[in-house]
Formats: sequence, structure tokens, C-alpha cells
Amino acid sequence: CNLANIGLMANVHLTHLQLQNNHIKHIHLSMAKNISTLYLSSNQLQTIDLRENKLLTDLWLHENQLTDIDLSNNALLV
Repeated sequence: CNLANIGLMANVHLTHLQLQNNHIKHIHLSMAKNISTLYLSSNQLQTIDLRENKLLTDLWLHENQLTDIDLSNNALLV
């Protein structure tokens, strides 16, 4: 896939999301409070806000352009 943009605002029941190997630069996940698995590796993300995604247990973000990420609210990530 070659996704550059995706809208997830209405997906409040989303628990798993796999969008690796795309061209995604921005993604808004604040409404996806039930998400536990997030695979976004190999995209073009520069920032990501996961403060509202407190149920995350699996997170894959390698091969992006991230320089800093705050995971202080994600206590289930090990």
C-alpha cells in the first residue's frame, strides 16, 4: 500500500491497527482509546501522540522520522 493519509476519528472501537510500509506522515489516534496493537513501522511519521492510548501493549514504530516520543501514559508497554 502507499497510504499517505488516513482518518481514524470515528473508529472508537479499534483495537488493532497495522499500517506499516506506507507513506504516512501524520496520524491522529486520540479517539482510538481501545487500541492495544499498533504497527506503524516504515512510514514517514515525524511525531505521534499516544497519550490517550493507555491500553497499548504492542507498538512498532521503527523506520520512521521520529526523534522523540512520550510513552509516560502507556504503562502496559513492556
